[in-house]
Amino acid sequence: MSGGYTGKMLIIDMKRQHIGVEKTNLRDANFFIGAKGLGAKYLIDTLPKGTDPLSPENILIFTTGPLTGTRAQTSGRGTVVTKSPLTGLFLDSHFGGIFANEIKKAGWDFIIFKDRSKNPVYLTIIDDKVEFKDASDILSFECLQTHDWLQKNEGKVRTAVIGSAGENLVKISCITMDGHRHAGRGGAGAVMGSKNLKAVAVLGTNKIPLYDEDGFNKTAKDVLKKIQENSFVPVRRKYGTPYWVKPINDEGFIPTRNYSEGYFEHGEDINAETMQERIVDGGGACSNCVIACWNKSSVKRGPFKGITLIGPEYETIAL
Repeated sequence: MSGGYTGKMLIIDMKRQHIGVEKTNLRDANFFIGAKGLGAKYLIDTLPKGTDPLSPENILIFTTGPLTGTRAQTSGRGTVVTKSPLTGLFLDSHFGGIFANEIKKAGWDFIIFKDRSKNPVYLTIIDDKVEFKDASDILSFECLQTHDWLQKNEGKVRTAVIGSAGENLVKISCITMDGHRHAGRGGAGAVMGSKNLKAVAVLGTNKIPLYDEDGFNKTAKDVLKKIQENSFVPVRRKYGTPYWVKPINDEGFIPTRNYSEGYFEHGEDINAETMQERIVDGGGACSNCVIACWNKSSVKRGPFKGITLIGPEYETIAL
């Protein structure tokens, strides 16, 4: 298989603890171009009309695109596709970091979870070796704690986990990748929880297939040079996505108070400059991204002094 797709989708039957493999539909892949588009096509073709999002019949899909895991800049992205328990509609929830790269390196375009496990489990996926493991010891662990536990007990795996909110089917719960990146909105965490799936740990050792590797890498190098020469990149690197808080608030269309208003009167207290002064300690990057717009932050005072996090991002602040 060449051209950025591995040609395989991993199908996991949670109830029977059975593993299957389907061929990626390359005709659909060429038309919908992976990730969100191809995930939507698979969901619509597979899911019966009227399916309850928290029932065993719903499916949960971790998707990648043809550039995921390659040298293309900003390509370390993945998408969770499912039917949302919050809206009852199609859900695509996007995440950064490294987890999606690991799915592709393990040899899979998609990982698709069907049905519901009788007992709480977590999965390890090491290339084409998949194991179901008892998750009872890590139930109620918060997300970063679960990630750390998995890395201690399973090695340097990349992780997708839920916390107590997902376990309890809270309809706004997220799936957290590698402890800090999130597939948010729409309740994907609740769908994962409804399948009695606490976590997925992935490690891949394969090379990403490319149609013309030399040509692709030359183009990726040319694109990298153009990005590095762009005058806005240093600004984005310094401030991250919170850069957009001030201009969007000034224009009156920041989605404050959950989209009920367009202007936040205390915008100066939450913009990027204020973050830099008060909480930001440094920066970082998702896989293969020269822009490097992560903010590494910490609480400097009060009862939560010392707590650290990656972010917050624009949407967290703006809403």
